[in-house]
Amino acid sequence: MSDIICVVESWDSILDYWKPNCSSSSWYVKELGQLMTPFPLFTGTVLNWFSNQHNKELITPTFPKVRYVKYDELSDTQRYLYLIPVHDGAFFQKNDKVGFSVIPLKILDDIRLKKAAMVFYFPYEGFSGCEHATNQTDLLLIQKWCETANIAPESIYFIHGNLKIEQIKEKQNVRINTIPISLFELWNNIFAIQKEIPNYVGDKIFLCYNRAPRLHRAIFCCELIKNDLLDKGIVSFNTNKQWTPELWRPYIPQYDVTLMDAYNKLREYGSIYTDIETTDNLAMNINVSHYENTFISVVSETLVCDDILFLSEKIWKPIIVGHPFIVIGNPGTLKYLKSLGFQTFDKWIDESYDDIIDIKKRYSIILNELNKFSNMSKSQLLDIRNEMREVCFHNKNHMVKFVREKYPSLNSNEYVTTHVLTPIWNRLYE
Repeated sequence: MSDIICVVESWDSILDYWKPNCSSSSWYVKELGQLMTPFPLFTGTVLNWFSNQHNKELITPTFPKVRYVKYDELSDTQRYLYLIPVHDGAFFQKNDKVGFSVIPLKILDDIRLKKAAMVFYFPYEGFSGCEHATNQTDLLLIQKWCETANIAPESIYFIHGNLKIEQIKEKQNVRINTIPISLFELWNNIFAIQKEIPNYVGDKIFLCYNRAPRLHRAIFCCELIKNDLLDKGIVSFNTNKQWTPELWRPYIPQYDVTLMDAYNKLREYGSIYTDIETTDNLAMNINVSHYENTFISVVSETLVCDDILFLSEKIWKPIIVGHPFIVIGNPGTLKYLKSLGFQTFDKWIDESYDDIIDIKKRYSIILNELNKFSNMSKSQLLDIRNEMREVCFHNKNHMVKFVREKYPSLNSNEYVTTHVLTPIWNRLYE
């Protein structure tokens, strides 16, 4: 079978590599009248002048065998994919006035003639389609750019981490192809953690990581303080990182508070909010001692709004370790996990929060559960943890099976090649 050809554009002497697809060869002087680096406008990722390999991976992601993805210059005869890797939730808004005008005319003509397909590759965020945020317009902007460039929307593919992206497409009456995808299961080594379920040997009730200071996390930490629960958990929150006050406001509309309001309140409580994850619990690392010293995990996911379903590496960590969990995430997260064959802890926890859209009510149920456990004796908690072991074992074992079936070579990019890019490639030959 032939390689999948992904076309790259002209060589950029400043980057010393291919110009990112769908970016300006004049670095936006021609289009916007000012000099802008392609990376903030194109990918949202800061250009790394000291790591050419970093920049190469941003522009031309590595997709290994089963079928090899080959990056090549444009020719007159071949069919190809025009791949646009995206790393910024605001990419489409930033490029609203630019659209497809920076794409070479030959490539636009090939897409019109169905010799090529345009593929937006945006698997590691779940923002697109959120009704309460500017990201709700992502698909609409792509369709608008298609109309302006006289390109059939059916020639565009949008690969995205919002597992509800197809419902968003139907709701917005958009004709581009949407492909939901989740690729975080391999971010932590499922084989590196001890085979046994960690014993509960500490005196803390819960573990709750909140490294990136998003509004729903700041509010939850404030709720922990109000309920005298903060000292009963291992909690992180990065008060040293400055964020725009209203950045996350649209994703949690039920609270009349800004991130900065909650952020400043948390800072009053001092060093307990220094980020314990900075050195020993980054996204691709698991600190087993944190799980041994806590009864349950409170997984603070990336997003909590109801028109998104997005699972990051955070939800997989307690499952890999074998730890019971509560999820602060999108409604329906537990239901989705069950559809994959995992089990949850509804025998011991009120999991009705998973069906509730209003996050205030969700928080109320979760806080009640934490209060319930905090009022139990250590012997009672040990008894419950012993009862939970069967579910923890099931999840831990099922995780290994699930990952091996989804990623036979334990490579997520190979999964993308086989199950996403290959079907798109084959459609060019229909």
